[in-house]
Amino acid sequence: MQPDPFALGKSKTAWLVLGLAVAATLAGFFAGRHTHPDTAAKEANPGPLARPPSLTSPPVSPSGAASTGPSTVGLSPSLTSSNAVKSTVRRALSLLRDGLMNPRDAAAAIDLIRSLSQEQTGEALDIAIRLPEGQNRNLLIAGILGRLAEFDPHAALQFLETEGGKYRTNIGAEAINGIVASWLATDPKGAWDWFFSEAPSVTLQGNRFQPAAAAARPLFESLASSNLDAAIAHLQRLEGSNLYGRALDGVIQGALRADAHSSALEAVGQIGDANSRTFAQVRILEDWAALDPPAASSWYDSQQPLDPQGNIRNGLATSWMAEDPYTAAEWWWDHTPDDQRAASLKRMVGVWALRDPSGAGDWLRSFDPGPELDSAVAALVDSAVRGHPQEALEWTQAITNADLRLHVYESAVRIWAGLHPQEAYDHVSQSQELPASRRDQLLLSITPPGLAQ
Repeated sequence: MQPDPFALGKSKTAWLVLGLAVAATLAGFFAGRHTHPDTAAKEANPGPLARPPSLTSPPVSPSGAASTGPSTVGLSPSLTSSNAVKSTVRRALSLLRDGLMNPRDAAAAIDLIRSLSQEQTGEALDIAIRLPEGQNRNLLIAGILGRLAEFDPHAALQFLETEGGKYRTNIGAEAINGIVASWLATDPKGAWDWFFSEAPSVTLQGNRFQPAAAAARPLFESLASSNLDAAIAHLQRLEGSNLYGRALDGVIQGALRADAHSSALEAVGQIGDANSRTFAQVRILEDWAALDPPAASSWYDSQQPLDPQGNIRNGLATSWMAEDPYTAAEWWWDHTPDDQRAASLKRMVGVWALRDPSGAGDWLRSFDPGPELDSAVAALVDSAVRGHPQEALEWTQAITNADLRLHVYESAVRIWAGLHPQEAYDHVSQSQELPASRRDQLLLSITPPGLAQ
């Protein structure tokens, strides 16, 4: 185990924020702080070197000339680190004690990290990598790598592939976002050239960390949030690539960050692949419908015929139901072709019943009995039984098909018994819904452990 230079205990905070949520916030701190007063070294060396540098190559001085002496990017003994760097790392680590749950302290930590020179960044990384595993330590390393990327993004990426894995930092997904944000701010063309040179070799197989795979989503999200057309043009270059799905997700997230849903929908309409285009439209309309259902539905109406399979319609209405299920259900039904109504009714009632089985049931009372209604009631029962089991079982009586009614009743009882076995057993033992022989078989299958026979 590596020594702890500060003799600090492990972080007491839980790993509260994971994956891209953490990473995107961290990247946002970097992207928004490139006007920091400490810019002299960055301006003197604004972009990556002509070739990926070795972590053991001589560091570049603020004047642009290679300095002599050992590299400060590699893992030199922490005892050689200056007291000033140790103090900066200690203070930043303390500010990150709550992860990103305290944005003000996290921003202050990033400001401290960005006060480091290139040489000091290497020293700080040497110290941080030896700290005990924990949330604040991992965020600290991600921040330092973001700062290193302002000077030399290739060195930051190489660290993740080599030294980072050696010390089991578990920071790849978080750190790549800080690196991408810094690189895009200093040399966007270099960042994109690197990505497209690496993309063809990405396999997405196994657990090996591949920087280009991790960078796809944040790269496209950052570009799409400011220039959606350019992001989609880049996306087209990846058709058939293993990274297309991650890039598409970044485009969608960037479009949502821009908070201009109509323009975003128009832009993603340029996506050549029909399935990807529909997927993007569904995601954007779902977000829009959660914020402004009338505006989202008006846009949908203006685009007809847009959605022969109903995927976009279903996504819009499902999101709308969270706020106004009755209006959403009426709109959904009115916009559903006759040949899709049975499946659509089943879907909408299932969604509605998760939150409000009584409301969904009341809405269904206007429908005539028959196979269409039977299927919808079965969906209601399946959705409602986990939170409202007795109400759900009462609704099985509305199913006109006898075989389906018994099947739905028994399935619901088994779900209930899996959650509350004694309650389900007591209910069935007093119920007259099943023939005696079938009820006895059901009781035998759900008998709670230890119950006397």
